[in-house]
Amino acid sequence: DKAAGVLFRWMHKEMASCFDLWCEHASEQMRMRGVIDKVLFRWTHQTLSSAMFLWRENTVTIQDTRERVKRILFRWTHQALLQAVNLWCENATQQRRAKE
Repeated sequence: DKAAGVLFRWMHKEMASCFDLWCEHASEQMRMRGVIDKVLFRWTHQTLSSAMFLWRENTVTIQDTRERVKRILFRWTHQALLQAVNLWCENATQQRRAKE
């Protein structure tokens, strides 16, 4: 009886030890899975983030360029209009002097 009890305890001790090792291994595997998931999440979002940053940068550049073009066109059209008004004034002045 005593020998059977000792043998039973010894076998369960071995099984318990193996089970503990398996639990540690499973826990480590789960931890590693979590680390990998975190790394993949950051990597994917970093890629998306950099793409979004480039898109935003390009959008700002395009908006700045549009504003510059608007200002240039405004000046150009108003410069031509100003020249036309000045020419008209000079012509009106000359015609008035010619009548006198």
